[in-house]
Amino acid sequence: MKTKLALIMALTFFAAVVLTGGCTHQIEKPTQTDRVEGAPEIPKNLQTKIGDGEVTLSWEIADASKISHYLIYRGDTTGTQPEVIDSTFELSYTDLNLRNSLRYIYQVAAIGKNLLESKRSSPVSATPNTFSVSIGDGARYTRIVDVTLNLAVPTGTRLVLLDNDSQFVGATWQNYSSSRSWRLTPGDGVKYVYARFRDGEGNETSHSYSDDIILDSRSNIVSVTENSNGRVLKAGDIVHFALVADESDGTASVDVSGFGTINLYNDNPFAFPPTYEADYLIPGAVDVIDGTVTGDFTDAAGNRAQSRAALTYLNVANPPLPSQLSSFAVSETEMNIAWTKSNAADFASYMLFRSAGAGVDSTSALLKTETNSGTTSFSDTDLKVGVTYFYALYTVDKSALMAKSNVIAAQTANNPPAAVTLAAFVVSESEIELSWSQCTAGDFASYRLFRSSDSMHVTIDSTLLETQTSSTTTTYRDTDREPATTYYYAVFTADKAGSTSKSEVVKATTFVNQPPKPVVLFITQQDSTSVTLGWTKNDDSDFGSYGIFGSTSSSMGTAKMIGAVATQSTTQYTYSNIKKTNYSNFVVRVYDKYGDSTTSNVVP
Repeated sequence: MKTKLALIMALTFFAAVVLTGGCTHQIEKPTQTDRVEGAPEIPKNLQTKIGDGEVTLSWEIADASKISHYLIYRGDTTGTQPEVIDSTFELSYTDLNLRNSLRYIYQVAAIGKNLLESKRSSPVSATPNTFSVSIGDGARYTRIVDVTLNLAVPTGTRLVLLDNDSQFVGATWQNYSSSRSWRLTPGDGVKYVYARFRDGEGNETSHSYSDDIILDSRSNIVSVTENSNGRVLKAGDIVHFALVADESDGTASVDVSGFGTINLYNDNPFAFPPTYEADYLIPGAVDVIDGTVTGDFTDAAGNRAQSRAALTYLNVANPPLPSQLSSFAVSETEMNIAWTKSNAADFASYMLFRSAGAGVDSTSALLKTETNSGTTSFSDTDLKVGVTYFYALYTVDKSALMAKSNVIAAQTANNPPAAVTLAAFVVSESEIELSWSQCTAGDFASYRLFRSSDSMHVTIDSTLLETQTSSTTTTYRDTDREPATTYYYAVFTADKAGSTSKSEVVKATTFVNQPPKPVVLFITQQDSTSVTLGWTKNDDSDFGSYGIFGSTSSSMGTAKMIGAVATQSTTQYTYSNIKKTNYSNFVVRVYDKYGDSTTSNVVP
């Protein structure tokens, strides 16, 4: 009979769970038989809280003084029969080592001091599970107070309670979402965020969950040092750099003039203050003058400290690499000297020296001091023809260290200038125009133009017409020549070394002389004692003079010269002896310098 009664009660217990469908915290009270006389009161208001593999129960009793202890009954939705799993003297009980995600069903019965058992409380259900809160995906640091919270909870979780304080003072329940923005309390240091959850049945987690993160909003460099102690370092020396910061786990470096960025390391993260250090081997071919050492530091949170410079300067002196020298003879008096470019960071100058002997050094003649490293050539001018010169180049750095190039021997050329091409043009019976091509020799000295009446003997002993020292002046007009006469010419071109070249001989024959052009005669004024004659101007280039003739006869057969004018532009003459000679007819005869003449018209 007892077995049948227990079976009926179990079926009723599970029927109540199934009918509720797990949707409410309080499960409908099963049908109870009449209370046994003297049995204690039934525990009321049975509540559950859930956690990771645990369920916490709490209940109420009107008069606990009559109660000896309480029995905890547990079943689950897999069909496990409800049975007593434990007892407690308290008004609460935590059931541990449960299977997460499995729904459990609980009842509590009271045992009176008379050892009679009350009826069981109304059944309640709870599903244990894992819950967590993470700040910034589990980051160790944050630079700002505004972060993202990531919540990991089982399906069906409805509400979440969040606060920066574990007491949740003033916090309110909010609808659950897997992530949300959150603001930490201000001020650098360790920050905590606490969370509680409620599932779909209204069960609250049995305790709060939390995560912490370090809020770090700044970083600082305390000092930056190097240990050269004012010494001038050279290749192979070791310099020690150190940066003291205000925290460990950061990244540090120094930027050194001439060497770039050098990483520093904190080999003892537990030392205080945190020191980041490195030894650096000075390389060759690099010079540094008063080089700055600037430290940079970024802490683990990503805060970049303000850069800080060391109070001392770094100096490194290495001689520069020598340049390679070469030469090219431009002309008989000019030599082009070229060299390879220096890439020294502390380049100061090139110094080019020249000597007449192979022992050229820095005591020889200084030709050029060049302060631009990109200028790598020099033209040495005004040299002697066919002479060998010796050159060396010194590359100097800002520390006055220098490196000597190879020594080169260079000889100037000794070539005579190219002969010019001469041409002659007859201008008139007395003038010949000469022109010739320009000499382009760099050591040009002069043109000398000679004339001869013998084609076979135009030499430097012939008549010298001109010596011209400008290479661009290439014409000459030979005047006062005889008509219908042949002349021979040649140009001798000389360079500064005295070498000469002779042009081809050219000849030119002046024109046959033509009689002068006659003028037109007229009377401009006349009275009883005088007559003023005027005539048109003769423009012949070989003009000689004007002759004025008078006669008593219009045939001018007995004409006599009464005057002469030697100036070509004077075209007027006054004759005042008319009464004495009785001349009434006049002519003007034009003479050229060769004695030929023409007569004008007769005027009465």
